[in-house]
Amino acid sequence: MQQHAHAAAGGESRSVADAVSRQRGGIAVQRRAPVAQMAPLALVPSTPVVQLLKIYRVQDNDAEKKRLTISDTGDVTVNKGPLNISIGVPDHALYYAAGARGNFDVVEFEVDDDKYKEIAEAVASQSDKERAEGTPTFNDATKPGHKIEIPEGPWLEKFKAAIVAGTGKVTGGPAFAEKAGAIAFSEKAVLSFVSQIFDFGDKAADRQVAKALKENGLEYDEDSGKFVNESATKVDWKELKARLWQIHNNYIDKNLRGAEGGGKVDKKHASKKKDKK
Repeated sequence: MQQHAHAAAGGESRSVADAVSRQRGGIAVQRRAPVAQMAPLALVPSTPVVQLLKIYRVQDNDAEKKRLTISDTGDVTVNKGPLNISIGVPDHALYYAAGARGNFDVVEFEVDDDKYKEIAEAVASQSDKERAEGTPTFNDATKPGHKIEIPEGPWLEKFKAAIVAGTGKVTGGPAFAEKAGAIAFSEKAVLSFVSQIFDFGDKAADRQVAKALKENGLEYDEDSGKFVNESATKVDWKELKARLWQIHNNYIDKNLRGAEGGGKVDKKHASKKKDKK
């Protein structure tokens, strides 16, 4: 039986997993770090610790429309595709929930990051007309958050296999928005996000971020990792972060399409572009 990073087993003492950021193929997501093992070395089991990646989905609580079902024990069942999900951070779920009508829930669960890696590397831009049928796509590039769509087929089956049993949780939309929004739309969250974008090393994106910050009376100091010259005017962190998401996702979408100015180009799409010459 696998030993998961979020659970204690055999009476062993564990610390809570910290969220750390990383990039895969230019895509910045959030994952949980391995849990520190506090037990004596002789008591450490040989089974591997699973890296966990958080997934979010907003859905109507009408049973006939649900793509996902969560059992009383937290097990997640994917009823059908295509499946639209937010990866790593709740921002797209928060954006979608804000415009949702009627009764809706937000489903949260976790996947095995190593198993998800293959899916992440297969993701193509939604605007890529040459992508293979059934390929997962990066969608809603102009909206906050990192959202993908996985059609029915082999990639959805791989995603199902990556879901970690017992990690599912359902929260009513308003309650989720209140709790997650307070964290996602804070100065701390925006500061971390700015740092992620600068880590791309893309000059065009850097200029756009600097401009967005300046319009809000802010400047980012890379040496200290903090905002300086903060304006006395109260910053609307939610609005600023939405603008930063546009910059971030434009870079990601260019990357996936192999477009000029997209930074590290995905080899699959770069080869297609080259073949057209």
